[in-house]
Amino acid sequence: MGEVVKIKKKVALVLTGGGVLGAYEYGAIKAIYEQGDFIPEVVTGVSAGAINTALLVGGRDEDPLVNLDQYWNSMINLRAPFIPAVARKVLSFMGGYKALNFCSPWFNPLFFLFPLNSTHLFNISPLNRGLNNFLDYEKLNNSPISAVITATNILKGVESEFKNWGGERIDAPQIEASGAVPGLFPHIEIPDTTERNRHFWDGGVVSNTPMRCAINRLEELEPKNKEIERYVISINLFPQETTILPSNMMEVINRTSEIIANRKSKTDHKNSQTFNGVIKLFSDLRSATDELVENANSLITSIQEEQSIEQEGQMSTKKGQKKKPPFSSQIEELVEKIQNREKTLDKLYKHKFLKHQLITPIQITNSQTMPLESSMDFSKSNILDLINCGYLDGKTTLNNILEISKEK
Repeated sequence: MGEVVKIKKKVALVLTGGGVLGAYEYGAIKAIYEQGDFIPEVVTGVSAGAINTALLVGGRDEDPLVNLDQYWNSMINLRAPFIPAVARKVLSFMGGYKALNFCSPWFNPLFFLFPLNSTHLFNISPLNRGLNNFLDYEKLNNSPISAVITATNILKGVESEFKNWGGERIDAPQIEASGAVPGLFPHIEIPDTTERNRHFWDGGVVSNTPMRCAINRLEELEPKNKEIERYVISINLFPQETTILPSNMMEVINRTSEIIANRKSKTDHKNSQTFNGVIKLFSDLRSATDELVENANSLITSIQEEQSIEQEGQMSTKKGQKKKPPFSSQIEELVEKIQNREKTLDKLYKHKFLKHQLITPIQITNSQTMPLESSMDFSKSNILDLINCGYLDGKTTLNNILEISKEK
């Protein structure tokens, strides 16, 4: 028996944004990490997903799940029975019950004095000062795991990527920029060489699914190794359906955001599957064309040899050259046409689109029917429910998929 060749697997995690739904993401990540000795090669994230990315790659504890668990449990707000339920959920979104103190560092006081001249309601720095308690930035920026977080360049209107390799760093300002939701938080300024590259909002403004940078980085790792299977696991935080019709402005805004984010995430996943299909189609077409030309050339040679022997000395021209047998001439014309098509394929294959590698996309999608304010509710019950829902959806999705643990 021949030696069994182990296929090496490389995996990228794509972590999307969605406020407290990042707790759902943590639950799904727990399910993924149970798939054997799992270590991703690439992790990309935006907004809440950027926080989870930083915790996975650069958390202070050696166990990445411990880092996520400690952080999300630290985000749980205590109950305040004397406050109506709706108000509690709103206040939890606004930074917890400390928001009752309008002098707290969460609030931007200018918003209440001059609301039309203010750009944001809250300050983002208290959130990230808390996050810093869980992060080791040197570990994050020296990790063998490639990390990318995205933000929106306000002046250019495009997505910007911050990474932890190639002389670049991910520090607190980059994480703040990725989660700076317009209107809620101020834009984040990150020093750069040009004014147009310095001001950032939440990366979800452009794309809430940072899949492109995950695929690009995954392809850069051992690009010539044909025995690598590449996977991209994305987590779609927003449920597609709900049983509750929005009844107030906050619920209207929240449900609108859910629909847009869910559809975009599913479209990105579907495009990845289509992308794979096109690459494989052209690869098969190229192989079939090469084989056809090779077989036709062999057939021509055989026919010419046989007919030349039979008609030796009878088909010479005045110049002493032999006439080509009619049948082989027709085949040669056909081969020439095929070769011309092959030249067209050669030009097409030079296009960068077809230089990409086959990557298997896997998506864990929030299947729960959830209250409309779930993405804004930092209450203990909601965070624990989200973690559990993410875990169950992750287990369900991965149960019927081949093992994705990294081969040693």
